Amino acid sequence: GWDCIPSIQEYRLQRRAFLRGAIGTIQSSSPTRVNERKFLLLAVNDIQSILDAAREGVSIIGTNIAAEWSLSGKALVLDYDTNESNANAHNGGIMDLNDEHYTRDSL
Repeated sequence: GWDCIPSIQEYRLQRRAFLRGAIGTIQSSSPTRVNERKFLLLAVNDIQSILDAAREGVSIIGTNIAAEWSLSGKALVLDYDTNESNANAHNGGIMDLNDEHYTRDSL
């Protein structure tokens, strides 16, 4: 399944091709009811995989990302700053709240 293929860059295209093929097979089995079908993935545990699944037509995506990150002291960051110098400031949308910088700010 989806979660058995690593989410690292070199396997992303394979994961997407697998999903595209599975959806295509299901849709071709009943072409008259294609618009009635919704596709679901559970246990998607990284943001890139969520985006990849959405790009391939999955409309319901389950994840426990928020709980995992919260337990490890991390938060989701959506940085819409267009300044390229800040692009790597947040590691792939994850802010490590255990970082001393954030501890000092909260005091």
